[in-house]
Amino acid sequence: MQAIRPIGGAQDAVVELPVLIGSGQRQVLVCAAIPLPSPALEVKEIRKTVIIDSCTVIPGKVIIDGRLRKDINFKTLATGTAPPRPGTFTACSGIVNTASGAVNHTTVDIAFNTFIPVAGAMPGDKCRVAQAVVEGESEEAAGVTAAGTFTSIVDKTVLLLCVTVTRPEAVQVSVTPTTPACPPATTAGVPQGGGATVTFPATTTPGPKPGTAIGPTVSFPGPILVNDP
Repeated sequence: MQAIRPIGGAQDAVVELPVLIGSGQRQVLVCAAIPLPSPALEVKEIRKTVIIDSCTVIPGKVIIDGRLRKDINFKTLATGTAPPRPGTFTACSGIVNTASGAVNHTTVDIAFNTFIPVAGAMPGDKCRVAQAVVEGESEEAAGVTAAGTFTSIVDKTVLLLCVTVTRPEAVQVSVTPTTPACPPATTAGVPQGGGATVTFPATTTPGPKPGTAIGPTVSFPGPILVNDP
């Protein structure tokens, strides 16, 4: 925020400041069946991102439109068979099963909509989503094939959303003049002759000759003109 620096005495000024009207939060359940581009043998990683597309204020409420983005990395089965389930006895030692395939990925956006009550909120106020996080999630395989792979994932995710609503209000303030931040340059004691214009920092055109005493420190700002006698 820029400071107000009046000239010629104290003055009154009117500024607009955001005033907090209220806040609220809500949990949202997002549920969707996510189809996979190819049958999956195992999910390696799922990354999630909450995207807020709009935040609209209506009387007493805030409407939120957003998306839950899921980036899914999974293994496929090209050759071999799906590994036996844990607890299945196959042999005493050695390789009992082989499964090979590529690692694929898919990215999906799952839309969600909700509203959050905020007492005193009115159209024209400004809303901000202060927090949008994944509180918990559950993924289950669906469309299981005879080969032991699956073709989709049933995703259930709980989101926590928190919003704040503000309203610009005019406030009258009184301000007083301030002193300059930098003092004027000090030039007393600078020797005369032997040079031309001295500029800051430490450059001369053409400047004093080597070994010439230049006197006390010259403070910024410059330039300072040194005349010939």
